[in-house]
Amino acid sequence: MAVSKERIKELLGSGLDVQTVASAVGCSPSYISQLMTDEEFAGAVADKKVIAFTGARERDRKIDALED
Repeated sequence: MAVSKERIKELLGSGLDVQTVASAVGCSPSYISQLMTDEEFAGAVADKKVIAFTGARERDRKIDALED
């Protein structure tokens, strides 16, 4: 099975840690560390984390409004 850089990017962007992602896609954590040295790859992961965080924050606000 070929390791998909896009899948790694998605999983890291969702907030999973390197060890978990490596286990899920069948690669070593050091491979992911190597990918993260690429500024474009790391930037894309960071962008995905911001999107995931923003979505979670919006859901929290909606839940808070319902609770109020």
